[in-house]
Amino acid sequence: WMRKIFRWEMVIIGTNEEAKQITNYMIKNNAPFYVKGFITSGTDGDFECAVSKTCLGDVNQLTEIASYTEINDIVVTEENIDKELLLRILDYGIGNRLNVWCPPKLLSIRNIKIQPDSLCGLPMIRLGTQKSSWLFNPIKHGLDALMTLPVAILLSPVFFLIALAVKLTSEGPVFYKPDAIGRHGNI
Repeated sequence: WMRKIFRWEMVIIGTNEEAKQITNYMIKNNAPFYVKGFITSGTDGDFECAVSKTCLGDVNQLTEIASYTEINDIVVTEENIDKELLLRILDYGIGNRLNVWCPPKLLSIRNIKIQPDSLCGLPMIRLGTQKSSWLFNPIKHGLDALMTLPVAILLSPVFFLIALAVKLTSEGPVFYKPDAIGRHGNI
C-alpha cells in the first residue's frame, strides 16, 4: 500500500518491445515506479502491454510533458534514437535533476561517466544526477560528524596504545609513508 503511494513516476521514450517488457515487469513485480505513459521517438510502431498506457506525445515535447506529468525518471528504450536527440534528453534530465535510464545496449551511444545500476532488478545504465538537495547534504555531513566523533574519541586510547606498541617494537615511524610518483614526476 505504501509502495503505491510513494512510488516514483516515469515515462518511457520508445514503444518498442523493450518498452513493453519494462512496463509489464514494473506491473508484475509491483515496482515502486509508475509508468505514466510513453513518448514516441518518431521511429516507433504500435504495441500492447499488460495495461493500457497512453501516448503522451513526441520526444520533441518532452519539456512540456515533464512539466505537467511531474515525472522523476525517464527510461530510453528506443535503439534507433538519434545520438543528438539522446544528448538533448540527457542534458534535459541532468538539468532538471531527473534520472535517465538506458538499457546496456545503448551504452556505446554516449561517452560519459556512467553508473551501472539496477532498475527494480533489471540491469540498466543510469545517466544523470543523484537526487540530493541543498538541505540533505549538510544534514548528512552533520550526522556523519556526530556519529564518528564519539567513536573516534572512544577509540583514541586504543589507537594511542597501538601507536606506542609500534614505536616500541620497531625502528621505523608509526605511520607508513610509501614513496610514490606524484604530480610532475615528484616523489
